Amino acid sequence: MTHTNDYIALASVMSHQEFKVKSANNPSEEVNFRKLLLCRCQREFESSDKDDKEVITRKEAIDVAAEEDKARLQEEFDTFVRKARHRKLGNIR
Repeated sequence: MTHTNDYIALASVMSHQEFKVKSANNPSEEVNFRKLLLCRCQREFESSDKDDKEVITRKEAIDVAAEEDKARLQEEFDTFVRKARHRKLGNIR
C-alpha cells in the first residue's frame, strides 16, 4: 500500500508545480500534467459504466445458466465485481 501513497504524493507534487510532459500524440508538444491526469481519471471513471453494464450481463447469464455452470459463473461474477469495485475505489482515491 505504500507504493500507492508514493504515487499519490508524486502526482500531487507534479500537478501543483505545473509540471509539463511530452504529448503521446506529438512528442514535440508539451502538455500540463494536471490536465493529463484529470483526463485519464475521467476516462477511467466513465469506463466504470461499462463495468456496471457487464455486471448486469453476467448476472443475467447466471440466472439462465444450467445448474452445473452456475457455481463457476458465480465465482467469475464475484471476481469481476471485486476487481471492478477495486478499480472504482482506486480511481476515486
